[in-house]
Amino acid sequence: MLEHAEGKQVVVHQITDGALWCYENKPVRYRVNKRGDRVIDFDPACILSPYSPENLIVTDDIPLQDGGWGAKYRHERRR
Repeated sequence: MLEHAEGKQVVVHQITDGALWCYENKPVRYRVNKRGDRVIDFDPACILSPYSPENLIVTDDIPLQDGGWGAKYRHERRR
């Protein structure tokens, strides 16, 4: 987990030449649809933004996401 100079916490998804592709450290937002099913309304991990490594500070915080579309994929990649 990293913190941006603006105070926004981000999670690194991918590292490329000179850029870290990150998403905001926010929990997945759910809603109840017309049929009464709980569905994902917004998954912050689906929106990646490039950040410069010089503008980020490493923190010991734990990412807030434990669900979402890519959660299963992210958990498998950590193994």
